[in-house]
Amino acid sequence: MSLLSGALLVLAVSAPQTADDPAAILAERARAVEAQGDALARIWPGYWPPDQAFILYLPGTGAAYGGEAARHGRRFRPGEMEDVRFTFVLDYPDRADNTILLRLDSAEEELSTLFHEQFHDYQSGAFRWLDRGGSGGEFVDVSAIPDLEAFAVAAEQERRLLYAAMGPVTPEERLMLVHRYLAARERRLADLPPPIRNIESHMEWNEGTAEYAALRAMTVMEPGGPSMEDRVRERLARPLLRPGSSYVGDVFRGRAYGTGAAMIVLIEELGAANWRRRIERGEPLVSLLAEAAGERPSLPPEPVDEAVSENIRRQMTLPPGAVAQPVSVADFLSRSPDWLVVRFEGPVRRSRPVGLSFGARGMTPLPGGALALQDVREVLAEFDGARIETRGRPVMIQEPVGPTRVVATTLYIALSEGERERLVSGERVIELENLRLELPPHAVIGDVDGRRTIRVIDAP
Repeated sequence: MSLLSGALLVLAVSAPQTADDPAAILAERARAVEAQGDALARIWPGYWPPDQAFILYLPGTGAAYGGEAARHGRRFRPGEMEDVRFTFVLDYPDRADNTILLRLDSAEEELSTLFHEQFHDYQSGAFRWLDRGGSGGEFVDVSAIPDLEAFAVAAEQERRLLYAAMGPVTPEERLMLVHRYLAARERRLADLPPPIRNIESHMEWNEGTAEYAALRAMTVMEPGGPSMEDRVRERLARPLLRPGSSYVGDVFRGRAYGTGAAMIVLIEELGAANWRRRIERGEPLVSLLAEAAGERPSLPPEPVDEAVSENIRRQMTLPPGAVAQPVSVADFLSRSPDWLVVRFEGPVRRSRPVGLSFGARGMTPLPGGALALQDVREVLAEFDGARIETRGRPVMIQEPVGPTRVVATTLYIALSEGERERLVSGERVIELENLRLELPPHAVIGDVDGRRTIRVIDAP
C-alpha cells in the first residue's frame, strides 16, 4: 500500500534495539537529529525549525520519522515506500507539512544531503536573487572565455587560497589570503561578459549557502568530528574537473559548493553585519566578503602554479572512450537517431508546476534554458495526470527563459529504432524498455517537425 493513499494503518512501531540492526540505527539517528533541533535552528533562522519534519528511509529496512513527522503516531515504519524513487524528496506528502525525506544507501550514511536539500526548500520561499542580467539559469557561453584551460587554472588557484584561509593561520594571515583571493578573482573575470560573472555569483549564492548550512549541521550532529573549517577544506580539495564531465557543470556549479561555503565562513568570522538577511535579499557573497575584508592593499598578479596547470590539463583530457559534452541543443539531439518530445503546457496562474526529478552523472546546461542529461539513472516527470518515467536513455529538459505566463516544460527522450511506431494515440499506458508513459485522456500524440510528440495541455 502506497503512503500516498492516505490509508496509513501502521501504528507506532519500536525498532528492535540491536546495536547492529539497521532499523534500530535508523530510529536512533532520527532521535539524534531531533535532540539537536534547537542547535540546528540557530544555523540560519527559519531554515530548520526545532521540530522540522523529516523521514530517513532505507530500502529493505523501513523508515524512521523525526520531528513533527514523528508526532502522528509512528516512530519507525518497516517495509518499502514504493513512491520513493530518488535520493531526496522535498515536501513529501506526509501528514506533517514541509516534510523532507532522505533515501539512504546504508543506515550509517552521512546526513549532509538532508540538511543541504532542506536549505534549498527554505531558499525557495526566503531567497530573492536580484536580476543582474543573464544570471537566471546555469548555461554559460564558454565561447566568451578565450582560454578555458587558463580560466580553470586561475579558478583552481583562487580555490586554493580559500583552502589556505580555512587552515590554522593567524587572523592577519587569513585576511591577507582573503585579499589575495578577491584580487585574483577580479583579474580572472575582469574582461569577461557580465553574464559569466553573474552566473558564477548566482551559483555560489544558491549552492554555496546550502552547502554552508549542511556543513554547519554536520558539525552540530558530530561534535567530536571535523571542524567546520576542516569540512570546508575537504570540499575545496576535491578535483575541479571529473573525467568526461561538463566543464560548465564542474567549473561553475560544482566549484560553487566549496567556494560559496568558504566565503560565508569568512564573512561570518570577519563580522559582517546582518549577513544572513543580506544574502537572502540577493547580495552576492563576494560583495559581502569584499566589504567585510575592508580596504585592499595593492597586490601583484598571482604567479601561475605550473603544478596546478599540469593537473588541470590532465583533468581536461578526455579519457579513452569518453564522449565530449554537447555544446548546443542541435549537437545533443544529433547524437540519437530519434526522439520522443513530451510537452507540458498550462497557464501559470492556474496550473501546478511540472513535478520533475532526475538523477544523472552527466548534466550539461545548454543555450535556451536546456539541460542535457547523459548517463541517466532515472527521470520522472508528472503534470496534469501524466506521468513519464525513464531510465538509461539520454534526456533533454527544456524550460522557458525569462518571465512567462504559461508552464511550458519540454522533455526530449531518446528513442531506439522501431519505438516511434508504438507511440500511438488512444493508449493511456505505453511501456517500452526503460520507458513508461501514463497519459491522461486529453493527451494528444502526433508528429511535429518530424518527431513523435505528446502534448499535455492543462487548459483554463
